[in-house]
Amino acid sequence: MAKRGKIMEAAMDGQRLSGYRIIDCHAHLGFYGIFDIPYNDPEGMLPVMDRVGIERACISALVAMTTDYMYGNDLVADAIKRYPKRFIGYAVLDPNHHDGMETELKRCFDKLGMKAIKLHTDLHGYPIDGPNYSAVLRYANDRRLITLIHGVGNPETLEKLSLDYPNAKIIVAHGGGWDGRAPNKYLPVVKKRANVYLDSGAGSLCYLGGVEALVREVGTDKVLYGSDFPFGDALSEMGKIIYAKIADEEKEKILGLNLLRLLEETE
Repeated sequence: MAKRGKIMEAAMDGQRLSGYRIIDCHAHLGFYGIFDIPYNDPEGMLPVMDRVGIERACISALVAMTTDYMYGNDLVADAIKRYPKRFIGYAVLDPNHHDGMETELKRCFDKLGMKAIKLHTDLHGYPIDGPNYSAVLRYANDRRLITLIHGVGNPETLEKLSLDYPNAKIIVAHGGGWDGRAPNKYLPVVKKRANVYLDSGAGSLCYLGGVEALVREVGTDKVLYGSDFPFGDALSEMGKIIYAKIADEEKEKILGLNLLRLLEETE
């Protein structure tokens, strides 16, 4: 039997994980039009974060990816203003309103205190390599920003994106949709390109052993803890990492240290 390690032992004893930097790279905020998400405001999220040991969560507003991106960005700005030590803001940009994209970028980063960018090509119905995204990707490149993308196209598109914008830190959301068993077409690009990363799954189906397989394929430094919380469950996604048969040092990197390194490079 593999050695459990201190992190797994603490979890098995029902302890809150303390003494570790746990930063969720893929979290949300607010209501969603398709189904109800309880406790979706900061006051509902913080008790969960406290209970399981999440130090900070990187948030984007769900409404920003569906109906009103500026209103959603304002919701995030309010959360990070009131709880600056607990939340990190993602600015969401809508390619369907690309004429105002540069203005919104300046507002988000120069006035609202955002630290990273979130793009959702599926909900906005626009491909990542379309011309309407060029302004936001140039901005991310110029400022060396973390850019979490849901829907990166095919592997060739992802690789070209990483080459065209080498300073942008691209995180492929939901681990590229990998279940831990089927072939993952994005893994070779993640392994090859220094500026491409994966979140650990963020609510996607992942079989037992999936985190271990991900680490084997791309290395520990390329994987970030992401839960989709409160859209998804923060604790179950954390459990995939806590109970993975990898070293504590690797778990610490995935749970927060990798993301902290990327954030420090942008500041």
